[in-house]
Amino acid sequence: MGELSNKEQVIESVDKEDIITDEIRQLIGKDLVKPATLTIEKGMVRRFVQATGDSNPLWQDEDYAKRTKYGSTIVPPTFLTFTAFWPEEIQYRLAKLDAPLKRIMAGGVEYEYFKEVKPGDMVTATAVLSDAYVRQGKEGKLLFITVEITYVNQKGEVAVRERNTVIRY
Repeated sequence: MGELSNKEQVIESVDKEDIITDEIRQLIGKDLVKPATLTIEKGMVRRFVQATGDSNPLWQDEDYAKRTKYGSTIVPPTFLTFTAFWPEEIQYRLAKLDAPLKRIMAGGVEYEYFKEVKPGDMVTATAVLSDAYVRQGKEGKLLFITVEITYVNQKGEVAVRERNTVIRY
């Protein structure tokens, strides 16, 4: 029989190993980083809106926003993810997990919105490794890791729940 290609050798060696390691199993349901609290400032929102080119008046125009059901400006839907908290710290933590599959790619983000977030709100975020599972891909095994970030306002109400999936291959 012929020798295996490098790709086949990697797939064969990964198939023999446990893809979901003890470290990953032990982290499921646990915080990935310390909870973080941040007061949402108008300037932060303004910079985010300028950077994204989003001209929706609900984010910046107080007169317009007062006439809406919100009664004041609110933050754009993805604001919390990209400006307010620790995405680099979470990404670093996921990259350092002990797993045989070393390459990483984004697998998608889902959001659930429960309460609007407004400038002046104090928001606390927690990030939990909520799930890990393996699927077979065209090129071999894929490890899916899901992190759930929950954003709670100063009243203790869940405002946003975000689920980020990272794929290791």
